[in-house]
Amino acid sequence: MNIKRHITRGLGLLICLATLASPAIAQETKTQSQGLFTNVNVFDGVNEKRAEGMSVLVEGNKIAKIAKSVPVPAGATVVDGKGRTLMPGLIEAHGHIMLASDLSAIMNQDEFEQGVHAARRA
Repeated sequence: MNIKRHITRGLGLLICLATLASPAIAQETKTQSQGLFTNVNVFDGVNEKRAEGMSVLVEGNKIAKIAKSVPVPAGATVVDGKGRTLMPGLIEAHGHIMLASDLSAIMNQDEFEQGVHAARRA
């Protein structure tokens, strides 16, 4: 495959990703979902010790409050951490979203189609 074809496919994938992401970003700003993690130990990556027995309130995609006790907002999803450790800001750094489909479908798609389907799954 020549370099021009790689560049063209790459640009096409970027355009698809931007198109797919735009409605999601607009929707997220309209509706700020809230989640409350209770009974968690928080490791922030700055302090050597974990803060134990904490609650973490997340609004949209931001951490709004970390405290021993946080009142449950109306409509919030509550997750009991059962004493496990929560590491805010740590994201999954390695994934195979290209392979999260039926293998026979992947074998019959070119790289552009695989990229579009992977972007939708992401």
